[in-house]
Amino acid sequence: MEVRRFSLLSYAVVAFLVCASTSASVSGAQPIRDTSYNDTKGEGKALVEELLVRRPPENSQILGLLKIRPPGKETIEIPVRMTTRLTNGGWEEVYETQPVGERLGEVLIVKHRGNKPSEYLFGEYRKVEEKPALKGLKAEELYRPLAGSDFYLADLGLEFLHWPAQKIVKKEMRKSRSCRVIESINPEPGPGKYLRVLSWIDFETSGIILAEAYDEGGKLVKEFSIQSFDRKEKRLREVQIRNDQTDSRTRLELNLVIDQEAKSPSGEK
Repeated sequence: MEVRRFSLLSYAVVAFLVCASTSASVSGAQPIRDTSYNDTKGEGKALVEELLVRRPPENSQILGLLKIRPPGKETIEIPVRMTTRLTNGGWEEVYETQPVGERLGEVLIVKHRGNKPSEYLFGEYRKVEEKPALKGLKAEELYRPLAGSDFYLADLGLEFLHWPAQKIVKKEMRKSRSCRVIESINPEPGPGKYLRVLSWIDFETSGIILAEAYDEGGKLVKEFSIQSFDRKEKRLREVQIRNDQTDSRTRLELNLVIDQEAKSPSGEK
């Protein structure tokens, strides 16, 4: 089935998407009281390495909608398609936004290779049938928004999980779930980049249900959170990213898996 247009749907991240919806369940999880934690045995690093090598179970393709609310302006809606493709030794995630008004369509391909650094390819196009030229991105080019949203390209690739410093700083209840809180420290912080990220990882599913990103001054920049999760279907329905410094917000809604053989603007299946 060839998909020629996008639809209004409901799921959720970008990157947080795959980790939360496809992770394996851990049996016997018990509620945890709020408490600080001294990670002397490298448990946080081991947990992150486990997440990095966990492949999705199968190829998939999902349609969705980015609802972007700039500060003091009306909400902008941009259709998006997310494709997961298994590869030899890893997998690819493809994010494609449709052209809306004067805004070009965008294609981001994140090539995941387990514990090895991910590879990012990016391109723009004016028409759905157009095949964009893709170019590789350097690390400093990842802190740009996808289609003007609050999602950085680095967010979609969960780039912070590849930083060398990872540790559990506390265990606590969040969103009625027992969580381990991982602190990720950026080895190369700077203007426009995150200094550190705190991730609340569900103890039972090992999925990220909340994350906070801080700038080089230690101030909160963004909060990523799961807003809706269908436990019966084990599918994320909505993720939200809020920029605390600009008061902008982006909701990503998804709810439909379409034919995995559908063609994409990048010209690939």
